[in-house]
Amino acid sequence: AQDPISAFVVRQLFKDETIITTCHYNDDPVSELQQNYELTKGSLISLKAAFRKFFNAPDQFICVSEYVAEKSRFFIPEKSKVSIVHNAVDFQTIKQERGIKRNDKLIITNCGTLEDRKNQVLLIEVAKDLVSQNYLSFEIWLIGTGPNFHSYKKLIQDYGLGDVVKLLGWIPKPWKVISQSGLYIHTATNEAFGYTIIEAIAAGTYSLAIDTGAIQEVLGDEGLVSQSGARKTFLDLIMNIDLNLLEGKAQRQYERASHKFSISAWRDKHSNIYRQKSVHLSEIPVL
Repeated sequence: AQDPISAFVVRQLFKDETIITTCHYNDDPVSELQQNYELTKGSLISLKAAFRKFFNAPDQFICVSEYVAEKSRFFIPEKSKVSIVHNAVDFQTIKQERGIKRNDKLIITNCGTLEDRKNQVLLIEVAKDLVSQNYLSFEIWLIGTGPNFHSYKKLIQDYGLGDVVKLLGWIPKPWKVISQSGLYIHTATNEAFGYTIIEAIAAGTYSLAIDTGAIQEVLGDEGLVSQSGARKTFLDLIMNIDLNLLEGKAQRQYERASHKFSISAWRDKHSNIYRQKSVHLSEIPVL
């Protein structure tokens, strides 16, 4: 089942079947609803009770990160089995579809829904800081669309950054564009996984990200930026970056990620789950 609600519906139809559901939300489903809607205290209590009932339906859970598993503890019954299966990308295909890197200036990319949580406004502010420091040999390409598209467009115009910050809109194969850049910066304030970071690494682009949610699981120890003071940190990193070192840094990230987040690793982990090799929730490490 794609989510606990779907699992609950399936359970009503098939009482004795083994049901496995995937957990891929940020934090937990109730927190997401709370962020998107103005919920009263009574509604919140009712929602939590309802979701605990929904979470009782599956026999097993697949979480896309240890972070998601930890955040789901309140809802997942102790008797349930939980497996961690990180998302995967097709490294081979993305590598074959890479574009040509721009060497005339530093191109910085970011990909995701243009919204508050993805926090692309941070890169607009960094661009403003770079220009004020007379650092002009760069462009920032924001890939994606969303509720903040027009407000970001206006902010870019107000700051006079039209020549350096580009809103590219939705692109079906974003890695083709990301591969042309020297640096990928992921600005989200919370992530259950961070799929576009893996796409960027597969595209051969060195990636930085704010250390939040499951980002450390994705990047390991290289490329993490503290959320506190991120604007200044990104500014300093960009102004002092050695473009000649980016290829080597990107290759180190690629070697780690192509093993950890490959399609074959994803497939093998799912095969193990279907052979009943999941672990109990109590065995998931506390983050």
